[in-house]
Amino acid sequence: MFENVSFSVRSGEILGFGGLVGSGRTEIARVLFGIDRPTAGKILLNGKPATFRTPKDAMNAGVAYVSEDRMGQSLVMDFSILTNAVLAVVDQAAPFGFVERARELTLVEPHLNRLRVRCSGYDQPVQQLSGGNQQKVVLSKWLATKPRIFIFDEPTPGVDVQTKAEVHAVIGSLAKEGAAIIVISSELPELIGGSDRIIVLREGIVTGEFLAKDATQEGIMRVATAETTAIDSPSDYEVAQPGPGTPPSKPVPGRLSLRRLQDLLLVRREVGLLAAILIIILPATILNPRMLGGSNLRALSMDVALLSIVTVAQMLVLITRNIDLSVASVISLSAYVSAMVLKASPQTPIALAILIACTIGSLCGLINGAIITYGRIPAIVATLGTLTLFRGFNSLLANGVQISADQVPLAWLDITTASIFGVPVVVFVAVLLALRR
Repeated sequence: MFENVSFSVRSGEILGFGGLVGSGRTEIARVLFGIDRPTAGKILLNGKPATFRTPKDAMNAGVAYVSEDRMGQSLVMDFSILTNAVLAVVDQAAPFGFVERARELTLVEPHLNRLRVRCSGYDQPVQQLSGGNQQKVVLSKWLATKPRIFIFDEPTPGVDVQTKAEVHAVIGSLAKEGAAIIVISSELPELIGGSDRIIVLREGIVTGEFLAKDATQEGIMRVATAETTAIDSPSDYEVAQPGPGTPPSKPVPGRLSLRRLQDLLLVRREVGLLAAILIIILPATILNPRMLGGSNLRALSMDVALLSIVTVAQMLVLITRNIDLSVASVISLSAYVSAMVLKASPQTPIALAILIACTIGSLCGLINGAIITYGRIPAIVATLGTLTLFRGFNSLLANGVQISADQVPLAWLDITTASIFGVPVVVFVAVLLALRR
């Protein structure tokens, strides 16, 4: 899952981990908390080797891990706020095997109050709280353990703006109090604004390191997506006030070839999907030979090409852990406005009609981006709203009237039929865009 990863984080420092989903960030955190075992390398705590066979070992050493899966790994949703908050220190709340409420409150109430958890009472089931307040309960649970090292894996997923600011403030105050903090985040503004240093990973390999004051979103994304080879670095993990650094070591021979072999084995999923498609296509072809006829394949290739273009565009959003629900409405509005111009003025150059469609799409994208960036509204919420807005505006323009093929210039329709060596031009466009992903 990762190899040759070496870093240090010191008391009072916030170290950010950047990279795309699946780059190995969470896997490193799981090893540091004793959930998974490393196959090589070592962890140094205050300059001394440490081995975490279980999360309990890590907790005893003063490590806390706030998982990215709040509901699946951090909370028991049917339990009360108080019971969830005391889970990590339940041994202290039950010295003789029986939980004492007074001890529970002594251990966690200061932290619940510090984070201003909004609730009707500490006996309220945690599943009744908002996402932001649930996250505060998670933080309270780990604050009760009084850790020296905090690992935050996506600390603000699905929380409101105010709670996000409060979580950032808590992380900052913990660093000022001397804790060593690792923050894993897919939100680049959060990573840059809340870290002292940032390490960027790609496919389990460190591809770059930035001081936060010198980092930019573009620079981090470029390093996170760049093709890399193994780098010369030690295979140790140093955590919190490490001793003298060890000299760099060369990558272990054969590891890269093993990684390539693993990558090749992943192709099995695609092979299985192809086999399933063939199982459907072959009987259909036997029953209807036109299934694989030239005209049908041409039509299918055009549909696939158009969907591929949209998919490539959506991929740019998805790799930042966001989603755009308004894409279909944007396409519809752009196409209708362009067709409406051609219907009203058939002499309009086709290039201008395409430019109009691109301009409408860009404006819609800018509206989405402005709402998300300056309004600090989650992308899924913002685009759900603009989906309705764009669709409604399109309906107002159309007023129930469709534009048929015979109402636009023939040259506009010829775009869809243009081909090179019998292959639709739009297929080549889709391939070029996919290659430039």
